[in-house]
Amino acid sequence: MCGICGIASAGQPVEQALLQQMNQTMVHRGPDGAGVHLADAVGLAMRRLSIIDVVGSDQPLYNEDQRIALVFNGEIYNFRELRHNLQQQGHVFRTDGDGETIAHLYEQYGMDAPKYLRGQFAFALWDSAEKRLLLARDRFGQKPLYYYHDAEGLIFASEIKVLLAHPRVPRESALNDPQMLALYLGYGYIPAPQTAFRGISALLPGHRLIWQEGNPEPHTEPYWELPEISAHNLDASGDIRRYVEMVREGLREATELRMIADVPLGAFLSGGLD
Repeated sequence: MCGICGIASAGQPVEQALLQQMNQTMVHRGPDGAGVHLADAVGLAMRRLSIIDVVGSDQPLYNEDQRIALVFNGEIYNFRELRHNLQQQGHVFRTDGDGETIAHLYEQYGMDAPKYLRGQFAFALWDSAEKRLLLARDRFGQKPLYYYHDAEGLIFASEIKVLLAHPRVPRESALNDPQMLALYLGYGYIPAPQTAFRGISALLPGHRLIWQEGNPEPHTEPYWELPEISAHNLDASGDIRRYVEMVREGLREATELRMIADVPLGAFLSGGLD
């Protein structure tokens, strides 16, 4: 696992020392390297655990003219297909990794870029021309992403404790609220987007967050929603063997996609029914 964090400021330039302090708080998420991008109003940082293009894909990552800066946690399973299509449209890649694909996808498709991704991911992308920050999380929320915002801007990270390393983020429990306490006691956890800390939210799976310089209020919206079963034209009276084969083929394809790596792979079998 890698880790990302960042600050988007509505006023003063981002302090590098503060960003480095947040990044150091999640050193356990990425022993293979660290990176920082500072651009006055926005600072991005990350810790890297190398899986693909171990040597060449240190972050932050950029597009050709460095207008777009990216920090990324996760894996993009269809990056080779996407990369091929983008190269045919004239995009030039500097690395052999999967993360750079996101920067060029945004360059080509703008805010719709997350729709093209198959994988587990959370990323933050700064567009210096549009003065826009884009956060996005994968469709089922395998990779975490939390944020806090106030009149002074937006702070985000892969872990809540990284947010708490910023002095502006209050350490105030949300469980003082009877409704939040009832949710915790009823479910054993607090459903997203709420968290156990007041003012800290989780970006929902399949959602993106947009922060525009000059407008401190971030906007969140879904870029993908789980389709209705009817959309797959399933017939309850159909041949069960056909559906068994569909599931088998789906599992086979999913396994093959997840075996892309430049480091040794392993399989963990829990022994359960999951």
